[in-house]
Amino acid sequence: MTVPSVTFGMIAKAIDWTQTDFGRVPENTETSLVLPLCLQYLTPTWVAFFGLGAISAAVMSSTDSSMLSASTMLARNVYKTVFRPSASEKEVLYALWVLIVMNCACATALAIHYKSIYDLL
Repeated sequence: MTVPSVTFGMIAKAIDWTQTDFGRVPENTETSLVLPLCLQYLTPTWVAFFGLGAISAAVMSSTDSSMLSASTMLARNVYKTVFRPSASEKEVLYALWVLIVMNCACATALAIHYKSIYDLL
């Protein structure tokens, strides 16, 4: 699983970036941009389009799964177990919808406020 990452890193290190449309050598602080830069400037447009689309889809899928799982755990383990043990499945489903909205609102507020995940520490 590390072969593609290592390959992109080796290509980015070996390429003469001044000969590309990027026009300058990426700095050491721009390591998170290696894959997007390689896709954008070293591949045909259609490869870059599908490559960046696949990366975006993977990130959105992971985010969606984490939001749904956190909200489900809160609905089942906190709402139903602690607050309303006699809650019906329909009521738990409504609680789940509310918790998803609250969870996403909190995540959005954190994403807007903090520029990096490391700022949360």
